[in-house]
Amino acid sequence: MACSDSNQLSYILPHVETIYMFVEETMKIEDAEARTKGTHDINLLRMIVGLIGDLATNFATNTTVKSKSTQGFIEQSIIILQQQDEES
Repeated sequence: MACSDSNQLSYILPHVETIYMFVEETMKIEDAEARTKGTHDINLLRMIVGLIGDLATNFATNTTVKSKSTQGFIEQSIIILQQQDEES
């Protein structure tokens, strides 16, 4: 059950900044590993983009969410996933 379905969004809001920091650090690690391996972890990228999408949808008016959801590494993840889908 999603937080929005159970009216629990207020519990997540204080942690939004920390969630984005965690995602950014995770993406730095994933990017470094992708350079070594020559490929991205597509499942991880899908989960991250899904999480960011959920946050952006549920907190659409929040300025932090708006600015953090359009960071370069998120946009790059979306592009990688689109390219992956085209190749499949």
